Amino acid sequence: MTAFNPQQMLMMFMQQNMQNNPMFANLIQLAQQGKTSDIMQIAQNVCKENNIDFEKEFTAFKRGFGL
Repeated sequence: MTAFNPQQMLMMFMQQNMQNNPMFANLIQLAQQGKTSDIMQIAQNVCKENNIDFEKEFTAFKRGFGL
């Protein structure tokens, strides 16, 4: 049995379950290229479009992972 780190597991999940969505396909490609600042910008834009406080939600997200 192969052990995967959390990043590998998330990437595998996204590739298997969201490959038909162009936005997620773009996010996967950016993640594979290590372009985290681009991913953050997309997340901030999506939050802004939906009237979501990015900083509040990102802090809660990180807290959920113990970061």
